[in-house]
Amino acid sequence: MPMQNEVHRRIAAVTQCDKRRFVLREPMPYHSRNPIPPEDLERGRRIEKAQRQIVRDFFEKRPRQTFTPYEVLLAVGADWPITSVRRAMTDLTKENVLTKNEDEQRPGKYGVRNCTWTLNTTKDPQMEMAL
Repeated sequence: MPMQNEVHRRIAAVTQCDKRRFVLREPMPYHSRNPIPPEDLERGRRIEKAQRQIVRDFFEKRPRQTFTPYEVLLAVGADWPITSVRRAMTDLTKENVLTKNEDEQRPGKYGVRNCTWTLNTTKDPQMEMAL
């Protein structure tokens, strides 16, 4: 029981820390919770990059269509965890390649409504300012 109280105390301390740190941090495309050899980490990053490119290519071939993460997973025919597709779509949204359509949702694999995404066909205002 004392060990469990210590765990709860540590969780509470982490929960109370400054959350802005986590928001401002650069997104990490691939990470592992366990210590792994550098070559395995590099392999994971290469896989993540390839997955993101496959998802990007999928949307670029269908610029005006909307898809849920499950629909993308089924369409590309990959044997990936759904979290990998979601991560790729989220990263591409942050890069302004995709647009998340929160107002257009469809039932997913388990009947739960999922947002849809589409290729962002509008110009990026930040890119225009940089020119």
